[in-house]
Amino acid sequence: MRKPVRGIENNRILTPAQLIFLKEFIQSDLKHPFRLTGGTALSAFYMEHRFSEDLDFFSREKISLLEGGDKRGGC
Repeated sequence: MRKPVRGIENNRILTPAQLIFLKEFIQSDLKHPFRLTGGTALSAFYMEHRFSEDLDFFSREKISLLEGGDKRGGC
């Protein structure tokens, strides 16, 4: 049976710094079109099998990283 996805509150996997960042990020206009992915996302919200220090965000859209800079298909 599948475990339900854990929310951000009282999450045992995320560090205090990750929680602060994610709470600010989801309230900002920057959250679109990014998605939290990778091992930290899997562990924090589904498997709860390990700790991780990084947060991986990806986008299917091309994002201008710097004003007048090049476009990349993910960050």
